[in-house]
Amino acid sequence: MTHVGCCGKATALVKAATFLILFAFILVILGFGTPLWSTRDGQSEGLWQRCTGGECVSISSDPLGDQDWFIRVQAGATFGLFTTLIDVILAFIIMLDAACSGKRAMRVAVIVFAFIPAGFLLADCLLYWIRGRLYFTIFHLGFSWGITLTAVFVLAIAGILFAVDTDRTIPVDPKADECECE
Repeated sequence: MTHVGCCGKATALVKAATFLILFAFILVILGFGTPLWSTRDGQSEGLWQRCTGGECVSISSDPLGDQDWFIRVQAGATFGLFTTLIDVILAFIIMLDAACSGKRAMRVAVIVFAFIPAGFLLADCLLYWIRGRLYFTIFHLGFSWGITLTAVFVLAIAGILFAVDTDRTIPVDPKADECECE
């Protein structure tokens, strides 16, 4: 009996990309839930709470909660969180299930679900930064904003690694797109 090792027959690129996607998901969760997207006037703000001293209140009671651009950032971050979760699940299925690891459609789905949340989260981070600078005179970006932006780059790298591995290991079947009608 031969020892296959961790994660079956998955290549090193698939393993690395899968764990990068998991790491990005953890970063997105931290950025999503912590009230440290920005600091201004002695308070820190996140997507859902504003904290002054040791007391936190819901953003909905803040003027920022009424801004359309801020609601767009909240919605985009929520979408990014859920699509990253889907990507984690798909990546682990590919890494652990030998039958799914050879399916080009599954791999393309992982690649797409890496780049879609990366795009949304990048747009959210940029929108928050630009509008925060315009909306407030004193505005400093915080830890949660930074780790969310870091997750964007980690997701992009993971998507590229999956794409490279897919290109190397799964040949394109020219007959796969042909209809076999008689």
